[in-house]
Amino acid sequence: MLALDDFLVTNAFFPAHAYLPPHVHERASFATMLEGSFDIAIGHHAYACEPNSAVTEPAEERHDNRLGHAGAHVVGVHPDHLARAFRLRFGAPIGSYLRRLRLDWAAMRLETGDEGISAVALRAGFADQSHFTRTFKRHTGLTPQAYRRTFGRPSPF
Repeated sequence: MLALDDFLVTNAFFPAHAYLPPHVHERASFATMLEGSFDIAIGHHAYACEPNSAVTEPAEERHDNRLGHAGAHVVGVHPDHLARAFRLRFGAPIGSYLRRLRLDWAAMRLETGDEGISAVALRAGFADQSHFTRTFKRHTGLTPQAYRRTFGRPSPF
């Protein structure tokens, strides 16, 4: 555990197939799954936390956890402090930064790949092509189709 003022970072390992009975945390948390997996049950809903995923747990929210066959390696951070530290370090809110990464990835796929725009949109994490098109145009000044025509590799046909 690393404590810097009110900023707390926890590096946690959980054994395979463990069960953490219903419990609450005094503080809200934002956790990133580095390895392994677990399911978290909050109320009547269960959520899968796979490798490279993130999960938030509100303060005092009763939940339980069931660990997967590989256990879990999680890094947890208080969400308010993560947001402030992230903005100070990267000059943008986490959501804006992640959206920019997704759009940059999509632009690269449009330049070098030949999959359809709707497939790129879904793989980049957008719910549908129209939302992707609007967001992409705000980011690059071009629609995905115009971007592909301008910067994509020539078709072999």
